Amino acid sequence: MTREEHLKFCELCTNRKMNMKVGLICSLTDEIADFEDTCDNFTRDEVAEEEVFKKKMAATGDYESGDPLDYKKNQRNGAIIFILGCLVTLISHLYINELGAAVIAYGAVFYGAVQFYRGIQQEKIALEHEKKK
Repeated sequence: MTREEHLKFCELCTNRKMNMKVGLICSLTDEIADFEDTCDNFTRDEVAEEEVFKKKMAATGDYESGDPLDYKKNQRNGAIIFILGCLVTLISHLYINELGAAVIAYGAVFYGAVQFYRGIQQEKIALEHEKKK
């Protein structure tokens, strides 16, 4: 296993310890991980696991928009904003015939699509997290 693969285990283990020279090490052996498939001393740290989950969920989009943890809300709001933006765009093109009136609607379409996509990415992370439990 690579160091990165080891760290995925170590960052969720209660036996982890930080060494300023090499990073995470095992507090039982005072060495970096060297196991192949699984660590015999691995003890799941549920608090750390929840923090890693929250960081992954928040990292799917910017911190300013949407909900950092509620993927259903992001999907619902994104779909609503997208549809409303499309309707306003259509109405402005049919009745107003000015590009300036549709610019805000284009922004809503784009923002709605981004929020919906964020919700999809968060759903994948949430389902993966539930499988591990």
